[in-house]
Amino acid sequence: MKIESLFVSDVHLGLHNCKTRKFLASIRDIKCKNIFIVGDFIDCTVLEKDHEWSNYNNLIIEKFLNLMHEGSKIYYIWGNHDDFLSKWDKFALGKNIEICRTKVYTALNQKKYLLIHGDEFDGVIRLKFLAPLQKFGAFLYDGLLWFNRVVNKIVRKLGWREKYITAFLGPKLNDLQKMTTEEAKRHKCQGVICGHSHRPEHSTPPNQIEYLNCGDWIKSCTYIVETLEGEFKLKKFEWGKPKISVDYCNT
Repeated sequence: MKIESLFVSDVHLGLHNCKTRKFLASIRDIKCKNIFIVGDFIDCTVLEKDHEWSNYNNLIIEKFLNLMHEGSKIYYIWGNHDDFLSKWDKFALGKNIEICRTKVYTALNQKKYLLIHGDEFDGVIRLKFLAPLQKFGAFLYDGLLWFNRVVNKIVRKLGWREKYITAFLGPKLNDLQKMTTEEAKRHKCQGVICGHSHRPEHSTPPNQIEYLNCGDWIKSCTYIVETLEGEFKLKKFEWGKPKISVDYCNT
């Protein structure tokens, strides 16, 4: 699939619940000019304690590096789970990899989009002295994901649709949509592309700033593409041939 740009966030490589096989399949045939990693691509908070790194993770990194060697430019906008990259903020690794905290991108439709992970607007993360509370929250969240996997094994055997308990616990993050679109407006952009909340969305709120959230690869398995015609589409991965992704619609 040939596209202009690919936008992904919250892949969380290293986390047991990361859908690495699905993510690898989703990028398998992609050819693009730009790759925007919108934060939390590598989950360093998990790797510090679990050291879990599968071969699928290596294949994903290899795929991105191959795309880079073919001419794709990679912009890595780091988030709160991969903030070890903050040491290299505004740093270029050669000609085709740029590490940054935010990025303003002029799309084919001539609109400017602010690329930002979104954790900057999470009060708990912003207040460093609350770091222990943040770690406890991550521990609780991981436990719920484990419990959810057990529940869904039973649900699948009964022929029912899988449920995600964590969907009911998603933080408002001080109204992520409102705050990120206001930040985009401050940067004189017409849109914002972010992640962090793990909630895929594409909408235009009352302030007329286009809001796109890439979603994640823990639950939703969604990503955003900019087509060669300059159109932005929110996609959801689905197994099957010949089509491996479909337009994602919020419900």
